[in-house]
Amino acid sequence: MRITIFTSALFLLCLSTTMVAQTSVAEFYHKFKKQEEVQNFKIPGWLIWIGTGLVYNSIRDEETRTWLRLARKMGKIRLLQSENTQSITREDLSGFVNSLRANKDYSDIIYVRDKDSDLNVLVREGTQGRLKELLIVGSDDGETTLFSAKTRLRMKDINEVLDHYLKELHWKEKAKAKNLPRA
Repeated sequence: MRITIFTSALFLLCLSTTMVAQTSVAEFYHKFKKQEEVQNFKIPGWLIWIGTGLVYNSIRDEETRTWLRLARKMGKIRLLQSENTQSITREDLSGFVNSLRANKDYSDIIYVRDKDSDLNVLVREGTQGRLKELLIVGSDDGETTLFSAKTRLRMKDINEVLDHYLKELHWKEKAKAKNLPRA
């Protein structure tokens, strides 16, 4: 009898800790979405999948089709934005991001910090090299933004996006210097 009670309690404890870790983005979103001067929206994944599939066949531009293929790998999207520092404070955001890092569910891809602005791009990895979730959290002069998307993207897909933008910016690696004779 004691073994059954102990096993049940251990199971519930493990279940509750995994539920808290997995729903922390959802909890943050629900906590702040009804505050004053906060705009938010949520798009279900099935709507994105159907919409990109319908548009894909009517587009002939190959670059746009590539973006639609990537968008088709996106799931539920949440966006939370505030232009008021009292609604979502910078401390709320930094505490939220630090708790995600502490749980080791999310890892940083990009972290940029300036005087009055922060930008965090985090991912939660899944199985087979896929990313389960993409999370972008930023603050700039009192404006805060949270973008969360369930995904089936791979790191290869993100690298393709980065390569595309680097080509647009004409980013080139410096050519190796020729061996010149010394003077």
